[in-house]
Amino acid sequence: MRDSDWEILDALRRDHNLTKVANSLFMTQPALTKRLQQIEKEFNIVIADRNNKGVIFTPQGEYLIEKAGDVLSLLEEVKHHLLLIDEGKTGTLKIGTPHSFGRFVLPSLLQKYKTSHHDINFDIKTGMSGEVVKLVRNKEVHIGFIRGDHDFEGEKYLLDQEEGYVAFNKKIQLSDLPKLPRIEYTRDPVTVKLIDNWWRAHFDTLPTIGFQVNNLDSCWEMVLKGLGFGIFFGPAIVPESEYFKLSMPTKEGALLERNTWMIYRQDYIETALVNTFIKFVKEMNALY
Repeated sequence: MRDSDWEILDALRRDHNLTKVANSLFMTQPALTKRLQQIEKEFNIVIADRNNKGVIFTPQGEYLIEKAGDVLSLLEEVKHHLLLIDEGKTGTLKIGTPHSFGRFVLPSLLQKYKTSHHDINFDIKTGMSGEVVKLVRNKEVHIGFIRGDHDFEGEKYLLDQEEGYVAFNKKIQLSDLPKLPRIEYTRDPVTVKLIDNWWRAHFDTLPTIGFQVNNLDSCWEMVLKGLGFGIFFGPAIVPESEYFKLSMPTKEGALLERNTWMIYRQDYIETALVNTFIKFVKEMNALY
C-alpha cells in the first residue's frame, strides 16, 4: 500500500462520510471510491457496505481503518529515524578491538563521543588484531582498532606508537634476560614476530618461557611476584613504583615500537554514522 492509501483510511477513521473525506483529500468521490476498491482488492476484504443510509463499515474495514493512524505514526517515526541515521545522529556503530585497546583506550574514547552523540549505540567485538582485520574486511564491523602492522587493503590511520619495555619486580639489565624466565601471554602473531625479531637481534639463545598465560593481567601479576620478566607495550596497568622498567633499544639505536591503527573500509566512508566517528577519533588524536 502507498502512504496515501493509509491517509485515506485515516481520514475515514476521523470522518465516516465519503463526500467529506474526498473533499478533505482534494479528490473526487468517484476517484476515492475507486481507490477504496483497489485497497479492498489488495487485502481481499470489503471495507464498507453502502445503502440508502450511507456507508456502513464491515468489521474488517473497521479494524483496518482503526490501524491506519498507528501505521501513519509508525511511518513518520521510521522516516525520522532514517533521516537521523543518514545524518549520523543515531544508529549502532560496530567496532572491532583487541582486548588491551578495548580495556585501556576505547572506554574513554566512547565516553567522550557519547557526550555529544547521545543516540549512538555501540556493538563491540573483541579479538586479536588479526581477527579484527578479518572482521573489518568481511564487513562484520564498521571500524577496527589494531596493534601492529597488519596487511589491510582498506584505509589505515596511525593512532599511536607505543614503546616496548621489559618489566620485572627488581632492577635488571638487558644482559640478564637470557638467564631469567620470561612470562608470556597470548598475543597476536604480528606482535610475537616483532618481539622475536628484537630478541634474535640481541641474543644468541632462545628465551626461557617460564610461564605461558592467556591474558595481560595474569602476566603482570606474575611479574610483580618475581616469577619472571614480561615484555609489554604502552602504559602499564600498575604504578611505576611497583616494578622496574627497562627500555628495549633496537640495533639501529632507536627504541622498539609497536603501531596502533584505526582501520576501515573505503566504502564505509560515505556512511555518516561511520564518517562522523572517524572524524571524531582523528580530532581527539590530534589533541594529544
